[in-house]
Amino acid sequence: IGNWVRSEPRPRGSPGIHFPWSLAVLLGCVAVVIWRGWVAMRLLPWRSWRDGYLHQSVWLKTALWIALLVLYYLATWPPLIVLWITLAAVLVAIQPPVGVWLAALLLPFTFQHKELHLVTSTVLITPVQAVMLASLPALAIRIASLRGRLSLQPLDWFGLGWLALSLGASLNVWHWPGYYDGLIDLVLTPLLLYVLLRLFIVERHQRLYTALALFAGGLFVAGFGLMGWFLGVGTEVDTVRRLVGPYFSPNHAALFLGRTLFLGI
Repeated sequence: IGNWVRSEPRPRGSPGIHFPWSLAVLLGCVAVVIWRGWVAMRLLPWRSWRDGYLHQSVWLKTALWIALLVLYYLATWPPLIVLWITLAAVLVAIQPPVGVWLAALLLPFTFQHKELHLVTSTVLITPVQAVMLASLPALAIRIASLRGRLSLQPLDWFGLGWLALSLGASLNVWHWPGYYDGLIDLVLTPLLLYVLLRLFIVERHQRLYTALALFAGGLFVAGFGLMGWFLGVGTEVDTVRRLVGPYFSPNHAALFLGRTLFLGI
């Protein structure tokens, strides 16, 4: 639902729970739209459309995704952003691994977020989180098809424990906006990505493509930053110009490039 809910901080020791009710109303409206939309979509010839899309060339599918990414980059009107998520959800439902690869590729672009201004709050949605939202219908279809046949692995229990510990921390929260930030950024989004990897990336070539998508995102950060560095863009510290790439700080670029380096090796 986004990675940042801005609202007025509650002083330490204040009683009660600070909850963004406008966000709750938005989620309720989204649930109603999804419910009625699901009923309406069952009347459409999805199977023939899916087969027609799957028989198209890889180049045509790639061009379609590029067009959607350009639309996401230019979109600022909230209904247009919701429309983008809907269109992406249809394509991801047809080819779920593509959603995981797209999320891996867009991982560096945290600052290219979209703002949804509500009554009392502002929800920021990063590209990865937009892809996560678009992947939810495919995930629901996958879970329904398993019908209890999914066995939990040791790492799955680690994820569930991580979620339980994070939710348990809500018993001692005095600054709820900060708690929401951490819960969404550091727990829910990574765990959702893990679930998608767990259910949709099962074959060796799919794992390879996922690693390549992560590496390609790092290459873009390096190339974009190097081009800017030669053009004089960057942060100067002790007369040394440091590469920043698509970030505001060279530290962010260094952290991502360090992970990309070892992944490439």
